Amino acid sequence: MCDLPEKAGSAYNVEICDYQWQICDRFAAEFVRQRILLLSRDRMSEKAGEMDTKIPETKAEKGVNSLLQFCMKAGKLICGIEASLRMVSKNKIYMLIYSEDLGSNARQKVLMRCEEKGIPVYCYSTKQRLGELFNRRETGILAVSDRNFAKGIEKKLAEKFENETNWEV
Repeated sequence: MCDLPEKAGSAYNVEICDYQWQICDRFAAEFVRQRILLLSRDRMSEKAGEMDTKIPETKAEKGVNSLLQFCMKAGKLICGIEASLRMVSKNKIYMLIYSEDLGSNARQKVLMRCEEKGIPVYCYSTKQRLGELFNRRETGILAVSDRNFAKGIEKKLAEKFENETNWEV
């Protein structure tokens, strides 16, 4: 309710003040909702209300990401576990990339199948980042079905992980 002077105590004044407060509350709620919508998705963390700073990409990561995007536009990239495993069994895959946070059962299944066929497998990025790269949902596995794209991505991954010893699985 609104604070009224002692002389003005009619019901009409109280209703107007209540209505004004309702309008203010609605405006504040709408403002907060719009503010939340304006926040960029990559800055929102998994915990509601907290903000993350965006991790800067290195030159090699930008190269890998751009090659993966070109590969997708060319129709030579397969996303998803089932589709990738189907193509592996048909010997139409030259490289397979899985995310760091992929489940252990899926990872074992993919690694065993690729090891049988002699397909190189690499671990790169997270599911969320791979999904954002292609404006899709989270993606855990990417399969490259073109030999030249696979070679180029492999070179960029080698640049990224040149200081680490075991980057190939």
